[in-house]
Amino acid sequence: MHKTVVAIAGVKCAKVRTQRNGNGLVKFPRFALRDFVLVARALQHPASILALKGPCRVVKVDSDHRLEVQQLVPPGETSLHHTSRLRFYCEGGRDIDEDLKAHIAFGDEGF
Repeated sequence: MHKTVVAIAGVKCAKVRTQRNGNGLVKFPRFALRDFVLVARALQHPASILALKGPCRVVKVDSDHRLEVQQLVPPGETSLHHTSRLRFYCEGGRDIDEDLKAHIAFGDEGF
């Protein structure tokens, strides 16, 4: 019986070791200054439900994983977010004009 327990424990340890080594690190996207992003905010206390707000612009990079973003509509507040809460905004190459500001303001209020 002792041999089977040792064999099973060895198999379990090897499986856990390969899973741990195989996963590697979590890969976060690399944001740069002036990138347009969407910010995920928790709607309920256990942060299982997230709502994307934005677009916002990256104005300061504190570290690889902490970024300061600024809202594009007035009052233009800045807030600090972790990279895991940010998503790239697909129309980020556009310049900010009045039409984009109107679209953002309407989108944040809902229908």
